[in-house]
Amino acid sequence: MVRPQHLATSRFMAQQQIMRAILFWGLYLSCAIFFAAPAFAQQRFLVTMQSGMQIGPGMISEIPSIDGGAFKQPRSGEGLSKPILLIDDDLRKTYISKAQVLASTPFEIRPEKIEIQQIIAPDRAAQMVSVGRLVQVSPFNSYGRRLVSVATPLGPRDIFQGITEITPIYLRVEGLRTETPTSWDMRMSTKAISHAELDDILRHQLDMSKPQSWFSIVRLYSQAERYREARDTLAEAIVRLSEGNPNEVEAMRAELKRLDQQFAGQMFREVELRLDAGQPKLAAGILQNFPLDQLALETQLKAQDRIAELQRRQTQITDLVTSLEALRKELGENQKGAVLIEAVNEIAQNLSLNTVDRLADFARLKDDKTLSPDQRVSLAISGWFLGAGAAVDNLAVASSLFEARRLINDYLLATNENQRQGILAKLKTLESGNAKYVASILAMMTPPLPLPEHVETDPAGMYRVEIPDGSDKSIRYVIQLPPEYDPNRKYPCVLAMQSFGITTDAMIDWWAGPFSEAIDGRGGPASRYGYIVIAPEWISEEQVEYRYSEQEHHRVLKVFRDAQRRLSINTDRVFLSGHGVGGNAAWDIAIAHPDLWAGVVVVAGNAGKYLQRYRDNAKTVPLYFVFGELDGTPFTVSGTELNEYVTSRFYDSMVVSYRGRGAGHFQEEIDRIISWMNLTSHARKPFPQRIEVSANRAGDKFFWWLEADQLNPGVTQHPLLYEKNNANQGKIEANILDPAANGLRVVKMPAKKYTVWLHPEMVDFNRPVRVDFEGDSRRLEVTADIGVILEDARTRGERLRPFWARVDK
Repeated sequence: MVRPQHLATSRFMAQQQIMRAILFWGLYLSCAIFFAAPAFAQQRFLVTMQSGMQIGPGMISEIPSIDGGAFKQPRSGEGLSKPILLIDDDLRKTYISKAQVLASTPFEIRPEKIEIQQIIAPDRAAQMVSVGRLVQVSPFNSYGRRLVSVATPLGPRDIFQGITEITPIYLRVEGLRTETPTSWDMRMSTKAISHAELDDILRHQLDMSKPQSWFSIVRLYSQAERYREARDTLAEAIVRLSEGNPNEVEAMRAELKRLDQQFAGQMFREVELRLDAGQPKLAAGILQNFPLDQLALETQLKAQDRIAELQRRQTQITDLVTSLEALRKELGENQKGAVLIEAVNEIAQNLSLNTVDRLADFARLKDDKTLSPDQRVSLAISGWFLGAGAAVDNLAVASSLFEARRLINDYLLATNENQRQGILAKLKTLESGNAKYVASILAMMTPPLPLPEHVETDPAGMYRVEIPDGSDKSIRYVIQLPPEYDPNRKYPCVLAMQSFGITTDAMIDWWAGPFSEAIDGRGGPASRYGYIVIAPEWISEEQVEYRYSEQEHHRVLKVFRDAQRRLSINTDRVFLSGHGVGGNAAWDIAIAHPDLWAGVVVVAGNAGKYLQRYRDNAKTVPLYFVFGELDGTPFTVSGTELNEYVTSRFYDSMVVSYRGRGAGHFQEEIDRIISWMNLTSHARKPFPQRIEVSANRAGDKFFWWLEADQLNPGVTQHPLLYEKNNANQGKIEANILDPAANGLRVVKMPAKKYTVWLHPEMVDFNRPVRVDFEGDSRRLEVTADIGVILEDARTRGERLRPFWARVDK
C-alpha cells in the first residue's frame, strides 16, 4: 500500500510550484525565500532547563506520568496534576520535570521533509509492539530499503523495512508489504547513516533534472548542519543547471556564498572547541589554511581576536622562559644552584597553553626591579608547584617545593607503612612541609603512577592496564586519552561500563569514535571535547546478570582509583555510564556512591534492588537515561523510578525514548549526552552543606565527608537476600554548620563508629571546631595534618581535594 498524500504534503507541493514560478520570473528573489521550508501545523519549542541544557526544537505537552509499559500516552483525567514536560522532535521523546524548566522558546524554522515512496505494510498487518535484539541489519540500498533480523522466542524473524521520510533530524523507517508483513514505524537519526548512503537514496528518489530537487537536498543538508555537503551539492547543481536555468543559478551562487560562511563558521567553532579541550596543535592545523574572509563579519572579528590571543600567549611563553633562564644565571652557582637548574629546566620543557597561568605572578613581576632576582625566580618556581595566585617570593621555600614533591610522589607509591612514615618525617622537616603547600603540590603534580607500555597495534593514546583485585585474580581496563594529552592539565573523564557481548574496546569506540586512518586518530565526541575514557572489564567470566554486589562495586571503584593514580583527571568532572547490564551497574553504583560522580548516563539499563531505597541519594547526581520505546522490559521494571525522577523538582534528570526502537546502543544520542556533560552545572559538589542519603548495603558507607567504620547489621541486606519491602533503612543525615558556628552536625548515622573528614572549605582550622555526634557536642582544636592529606590521596586517589584532618567517633 502506497502512503496517501496528506494535507502537509499538498501544502508542500503547492509551495514548491509557487517557488518555481517566482524563480522563473525572477521576482523578489532572496535567500530567505529560496531556502524556505514547508510549514507544519504544530508549533515547536526550544526548552531550556535550569541546568542550562537545551532540548528540542520539538512539540511539547504536559503529562501526569510516564507509562511503565512503553511510554505511551499517559492516563487522562479532569484536574489531574501534570508535572512532566514531554518534548517530541519526531525522532525521540524527552521527559523532564516541569519544575526543572527555565524557559520554552517558540522555534520558527521548520525542517525540510522529503518523502520516499514505499509500499508499506497494510494497517491490518501485525503490529510491532516489542523489539528484541537485532541479530543482523543489512545496509540501506539505493531505494532506502533493508532487511532486519529480529530475535524472538521462536528464533530470528526477518522484516523488510523502507525509509518513508527523510528530515534533517530523523529517518522514518517502516515495515514493507511482504507475504508476512509487519507494521513497524521506527525512527533513526539522519546522522546514523553516512553521507554517501543518504545522498544515493535521495538522488534515486528525486528527479535531479529539476532545480527543486537540488534545492530540497541542499535545504536538508543545511538544516542538518552538513554545510560542506550542502555547499558541494549546490556547487554541483550550478554546473548541472547552468544551461537553461539562469535565474535559479544566480540564486544558487548567492546561496553558495552563505553556505561558505556557515561552513567557515562551523570550522571556527571546531577550532574553539579544540582549544578549550587542550588541543592547540589540532586547532592550529585547522587555522593554518582557514578562510577568514568567508566568515560573517562578527565571527571574523572573533576569529581574528582568538588568533591574536593565541599568538600573544605563545610569545608570552617564550618570553617567560627566556626571562626565567636569565634570572637563574644572574643568581649564579649558589647553594640552591642544582635545584634551580632542574626546576627551571622542568618549567621550560612543560610550559604551554595548559600551564602558563601557573606563572601569572611571575609574569606580572618578572621585570619589577624592586624585587631581587631570587625573589622573582621564587615566584616562578613556587607558582609552578603551587598554582596561580599561590606563589611566594622566598627562595628557600620555593626551592624546597621540588624536594617536597619528590617525597610526596614517593609516599603515594610506597607499599610499606614504615617506609611511608619515614618519608612523612622527612617531609615535615622542609620549609614547605605544611598542609597548605602539600595540598597545593598534590593538585598541581603529574600522576604518580606511569602508564603501561603502549601496544603498537593500538591507536595512539590507547593503553591496556591490568591490576590485582586483592585476591588471586586481576582486573583489566582500557584507557583512551584525548589528543595532545598533557599530564599537567586536568581532564574530564567518562567511566564506560560494558554489557554482555560488548567489549571494552567497543565502549571506547562508542565514546571516542573508531580509529580513522584519514585523521590518524579518533574523531568521536569524547576525543573532540577532551575527555579521558576508561572502560573496565568489570564482568566476571561466570556472570550472567548484574548482582548488585560489593564485589562488583569493588572492581569498578578499584579501576577508578588506579586510573586516578595514572591519569590527570579532574575529579569534579567524572561521569559514570553504562550500556545494558552495564547501565544497571552504572545506575546502582552512581546512586550508592553519589559523592564521586558529576553525573550518570544509563543506556538501555534497568532499575533493581537498592535503587528504590536510594532515591534520596539520586538527588545530588544528574541523571540521563536513554531507552527504546519498544524495549518493554526496562519500562516495566524501571517505570516507578523513572517516573519519580521526572515528576519531582529535586532531581536533575532526563529520560529519552527513541520512537519505534528496542534495546540498542543509541550512538546518535551521544552529541546531546556530551552537551549535557559539558554543562558547568554538571560538576561534582565535593563538600555539600547537607547530606541526606540511605545505606542498606554493607559496602555503601562513605558519603562525601562522612564515613562509617561498619554499618549496623540491622540496616544492611545482602543482595542475594534482598527483600523489596523491607522498611528498615539506614538513614544518614548530617550537615555543615554556618561559618559562625564553625563545625558539623551528624544527625543520624547507623553505625557505632564513624569518621568526620575535614577540609578548609568546610571549617576554619584556626578556630575551635564544633562537632555534634548525634547530640554529643564537642569543641575541638583540630590541626591540619599532612599525614591525613597524603594517606587520603594515596588510598582514594583524590589529589584535587584531599581531606586535611579527621575526627573519629
